[in-house]
Amino acid sequence: MNHSCRPNCEIDYSNNGTAIVVALRELRAGEELTISYVDEQSLPVRRRRRALWLSGT
Repeated sequence: MNHSCRPNCEIDYSNNGTAIVVALRELRAGEELTISYVDEQSLPVRRRRRALWLSGT
């Protein structure tokens, strides 16, 4: 999945470690699924961008 600062999905994990993709809003057929590679809830935009830049993402 590609990164977005405004993702339309998130990944949750079950007790056995299975990844579960959850839509954050209604999605259109064929729409790209995106997640945030960094914690968008706890970091301001500038710190998220810097974290992504430093990681080479």
